[in-house]
Amino acid sequence: MKVTTTLRYFFCICILLMNFLCIQAQVTKSVSTGHAHNDYAQKRRIPLVDALKKGFVSIEVDVYAYGKNDLKVAHLPFFLASKRNLEQLYFKPLEIWLRNYQKIFQDSTQELILMVDVKSRPDVTYQRLKKLCLKYKTMLSYYDAKEDSVYQKSIRIVVSGKRPVNLILQDSISYLFLDGRLQDMKNAEISPKLVPRVSMSYPFRWKGKGEIPAEELVQLRQYVQEIHTYGAKVRFWAMPENEELWTLFLQEGVDWMNIDDLDRYRQYLEKTN
Repeated sequence: MKVTTTLRYFFCICILLMNFLCIQAQVTKSVSTGHAHNDYAQKRRIPLVDALKKGFVSIEVDVYAYGKNDLKVAHLPFFLASKRNLEQLYFKPLEIWLRNYQKIFQDSTQELILMVDVKSRPDVTYQRLKKLCLKYKTMLSYYDAKEDSVYQKSIRIVVSGKRPVNLILQDSISYLFLDGRLQDMKNAEISPKLVPRVSMSYPFRWKGKGEIPAEELVQLRQYVQEIHTYGAKVRFWAMPENEELWTLFLQEGVDWMNIDDLDRYRQYLEKTN
């Protein structure tokens, strides 16, 4: 009983603190190419709030199904009992942010993508994530399978990692979109409307120093053309972070830069634009 009461007090304190931080933050101009990698795990960063203050329109968070009902936010499955959950760190603060500002960014038409990287038990995670989305559905974009249409709101939940694809495809109304893979583009059962972007591990030897090898530039252009023709945006994970690479990839039409150092990337964009 004492443990339960303590946890409830802790949860309330976390919500009050996040409410204060959201009020102190500012709606800013969006960084439309910025994907904040493992937002919750970065040193000297307040989860969610710092990424929003810096204008990042895509935020990544790893989750593990834990206990009977929880989705814990963590990079590795250790000491999960002490970790905060997805609702505490992201859904509730986003609700508070929208209540305070009525929009996520200065451009009120700009969606925030919250990419949930499923680390364990995809079927269980799907059920818990779906339940959470229904609780906060008024702020979430959704896909209507019968109409093959997307209805945009402030936030889009995109599922990555161990994706419960078959379960998502069974929903006539889905608040969960797919972080696509190249093979998804050949799957007739998956509507392109359900796949806002296609992601893959960084496949090139080139790390941003000197000229990119000609054959790798050809391959990069092929990826971009194929994915854009499908109707999705392009993201590489585990990509190097340097200005030379960013410059070339942005010129070649890569839509998302996978970023750990948010300040450095925003400063780069301000310098080059």
